[in-house]
Amino acid sequence: MTVRKIGCVSAIVLALLACSTAALAQERPRFESDVPKGIGTAPIHYNDSHLRLFGSFGSNIGLLGDAPVALSGMISYQRLHSALGAGFLSSSSTGGSQPFKNWFEADITYGYVASGNDFGYFGSDAKDFYIAASAGISFFNYQERWRFGRRFSDPIDTNVSHRNLSVAGVGIPVILQADYSVRKYVGFGVEVFANLNTYRINYGALVTLELIYP
Repeated sequence: MTVRKIGCVSAIVLALLACSTAALAQERPRFESDVPKGIGTAPIHYNDSHLRLFGSFGSNIGLLGDAPVALSGMISYQRLHSALGAGFLSSSSTGGSQPFKNWFEADITYGYVASGNDFGYFGSDAKDFYIAASAGISFFNYQERWRFGRRFSDPIDTNVSHRNLSVAGVGIPVILQADYSVRKYVGFGVEVFANLNTYRINYGALVTLELIYP
């Protein structure tokens, strides 16, 4: 699959997500007063908007032998059942062995958001559940770097295979998130991610800290 084809597939994915989200938003009542309330149930807040900041740590299983330690950050704007996000993912090698390996990607995503109400749960904490599925486009760079600096007494490195490597490209990020707000502005959860690209498909799981406003 060429970079051009990946771009086309990414555009199709975004278009499908936008259409499905718009259709779902039209089917939902826009105001609390339009939602029937039963005894012992909590109001359904379909007109909520939130700014969410995610910080995550975990493992990149797809790069387990090269760059397994993964860090991620994302900012997302949620309106009704839609979420537009921008973030990054960085995976690095461990220990002091050479070469140092690093995967970095910058993502722009769009997706669908649901709460406990959407799965038939109407408890008082239903709105504290946050579940999201998103996809989009990413720009990635994978590097392998050798340290050529030597002390005076070290032998000269003549191994021709010790060459720095840098590969850049475009991919399709897919992100699944599930979080629970333990406080008004703070939540914890998990994230499963994947990046589909022509160089090296990678995937993994992260533990997430979420900050919410308002």
